[in-house]
Amino acid sequence: MNDGVDGLESHDVAPWLDRKVAALRSHATQFTVEAASDRAGSAESLGEIVHVGGQRQPIDRVESFRRVGSGAAVG
Repeated sequence: MNDGVDGLESHDVAPWLDRKVAALRSHATQFTVEAASDRAGSAESLGEIVHVGGQRQPIDRVESFRRVGSGAAVG
């Protein structure tokens, strides 16, 4: 899933989802990870990140990236 539209690359990270969630859980001072199984009615959800201020953000299976800058070495 690498669409390249407007320089945007999207990737399905499903094969590494367990590693992604484990990495997110290692930032416990900044937010917590609430697994889909922890919440009622969340059969299709992968879970959520809950920030210290209470904001909720879904854990996405697809991640998108865009190159910023020229790519030239800085220094």
